[in-house]
Amino acid sequence: MLHSHRFASCWILITAAALLGGAAGGRAQARDPKAGSDVVGSVVAPAGPVEFVDIPPADRDTIRANLERLWSIALRNPALNPPMGFDLKTSMLANGILPGPREPFIYRDTGLLYWYTFMPAYNRVRRLDVAMHGFVVTANHLSMVFADKWQADEQGVMYYEPREIRRVAGYPQYSNGMIVMSHSSRPLWTPVPRERVLRRELAVARENLVAIDKDLGAGRNKTQPPVVQERRRKERQEVEACIKYLEGELARLSPDDLKTDAAIALPGRRRLPKIGCSDVVEGGSPDAMRIVAVNSGFFDPTLPRTALQLIIVDFSNFEAASFPRSGWRRDRYGSLREGMDYGALADLLPKR
Repeated sequence: MLHSHRFASCWILITAAALLGGAAGGRAQARDPKAGSDVVGSVVAPAGPVEFVDIPPADRDTIRANLERLWSIALRNPALNPPMGFDLKTSMLANGILPGPREPFIYRDTGLLYWYTFMPAYNRVRRLDVAMHGFVVTANHLSMVFADKWQADEQGVMYYEPREIRRVAGYPQYSNGMIVMSHSSRPLWTPVPRERVLRRELAVARENLVAIDKDLGAGRNKTQPPVVQERRRKERQEVEACIKYLEGELARLSPDDLKTDAAIALPGRRRLPKIGCSDVVEGGSPDAMRIVAVNSGFFDPTLPRTALQLIIVDFSNFEAASFPRSGWRRDRYGSLREGMDYGALADLLPKR
């Protein structure tokens, strides 16, 4: 009996020590900014087959092989052998809906990062249940290069010109995180002429005038407060002045001036004209950005639609403002970005 009592007492002491030690270890992990960084992760095989969206059956074998080539190169990355501090889950997709009828199919290999981190609910380091970040190796999806839309008209969408932030293995990375590989001599985008931008601003101003007139008419019928109607009347005067200014600019500028590249002042930094309503500034002005459009002639229509013509590695998650500017996860991103074999990816593209 005495022996059993001593054994039980020892077991209680050991269990208590373990619990206290575990709690102390949990507290230490909770305070450690690198908690989870030393966990050896794994690369998880795709959960399902390649997803084909509106892809003809005759093209699927070729597309599947191309997807596998792209992803096999991505998996050579030293930062994934093994992944440290995260698991990587893969999915593959080919899209035939988004491209135009003569444009190549879009390829998309996605790698989702499931970070390891300290979880207070478990008092230890565990893998997150949701992927907070990831990267994509994609092909033939030209519009991904463009981060910020300006406006659209009957000719299509106009964008602020992409801004290069660095070179990675000789290839440009833009502010939205895209690293772009192409062997084509054709540009990714073309500048929008000043006339098109001014006419778009004029169309918007005229639409605003119609909306104000409609609002004023409705206001009279609904006995809108006089102060509201007065404010709207002042707005109408401003819009009328804007329309007059834009019509004057279109009449004043020479045909050659109207063909020059349109430049837009960045929000909050523009010097308004005396009457004021246009964002258009002279090319070369400080804090101005050109307005551009996707080059509709970039892709070679003589190549099969399964051909790889443009490859983009999408690191947009990591270049977003919400992603940490420092710390071990930032370091992992740097390793992923610098470790990609961009030369091997570019070798998959035709020279043209």
